[in-house]
Amino acid sequence: MSTPKNDDINQLVDRAQNKLRQDAHGSPRPAARRPVIGMSSSVLAWLAAIVLWGWQLWPSDPSDAEVGKELAVLVSAARDSVESYLKENRVLPEQLPDQALSLVVGYRVIDPAATPPRYVLEGRIGHVWQHWTNADVPGGAQ
Repeated sequence: MSTPKNDDINQLVDRAQNKLRQDAHGSPRPAARRPVIGMSSSVLAWLAAIVLWGWQLWPSDPSDAEVGKELAVLVSAARDSVESYLKENRVLPEQLPDQALSLVVGYRVIDPAATPPRYVLEGRIGHVWQHWTNADVPGGAQ
């Protein structure tokens, strides 16, 4: 097997470069790129999905109605706590038996000598508040 000479290799390289130049001059120009407005519909759909997903994760404050519902649950739990204490001990507690509820719900005795004893529960979260008393219930506490 013979080894190629440098002149032979140079001639091959020159011929290859000439061929590439000729092909480049004769080939059509590449198409112009489409602007961003011409994006495919699938890309636009993905972008819309990402925006909607991000919107769902954006923090938002609860509505007054939602806060009111939560507050009603807490006042009801405080009432159950007081009523359970009253059934077991036959007197109203000095403070809410469930201390965790006392952070949101206020408790006040109106008339401990009444039958049944009367008390008030007032819950407040932000500017939403609820007031409940067993004095308003016909026949006393429920």
